[in-house]
Amino acid sequence: MTTRLKESIENDSSQLGNKKWIFFDVGYTLTNETKCYEDHVKQCVDRLSKKNIVVSETDYYNLMIDASKNGLKPIRSVWEQFSNKERPKWNAKSEVIYEDTYSTLEKLSKRYKLGIIANQIEGLENRLFEHGIYKFFKVIVSSHEAGVKKPNPQIFQKALQEANTTADNCIYIGDRPDNDIVPAKKLGFTTVRIMKGLGQYQPEHPCYSSDYTIKDLHEILCLLNY
Repeated sequence: MTTRLKESIENDSSQLGNKKWIFFDVGYTLTNETKCYEDHVKQCVDRLSKKNIVVSETDYYNLMIDASKNGLKPIRSVWEQFSNKERPKWNAKSEVIYEDTYSTLEKLSKRYKLGIIANQIEGLENRLFEHGIYKFFKVIVSSHEAGVKKPNPQIFQKALQEANTTADNCIYIGDRPDNDIVPAKKLGFTTVRIMKGLGQYQPEHPCYSSDYTIKDLHEILCLLNY
């Protein structure tokens, strides 16, 4: 459990008691995308090698970490360092849910309405069904179907509209300050940052930092006094 989480529980967890909805990002929040990133890096390196651009997979991924530390979009910015051609498409087939995802959602769903707001390629609902967690969500807003991506506030507003609620009634959990925490915080969500993936390297926004941080999803249960 992180220090910030302990402090949050001791000092002000009661403010979460009146929340009605919890919205989640997907990648590196509900699902582990490590293998997806490994596959994507390999595809990028292989495509560059065909253009006689030599970079190792390790070096390429380290550049993505550096990009994240500098507040840049890691997938886009690193590819653009090497090429102005279209980069390989993202593939989610290798994603898996974390060990604590199912049990955490099951417990949360007994007290809260759950939803998703995520930048995802086509087929999110099918993948959630295959992972066995589709049944927990009352609202699912994916960028592919919505036609708008985070951090655009419209995707958050669409989810709120479908949920027939307001941001002050909601918690949002995600891994990236730029796509998740900042836009949600600006709209009035209470925000929880999960420290996983490349998102963990991104600096917090000086004016819109996360309200809470957790390392693993199940820690939200402690934060909510389960």
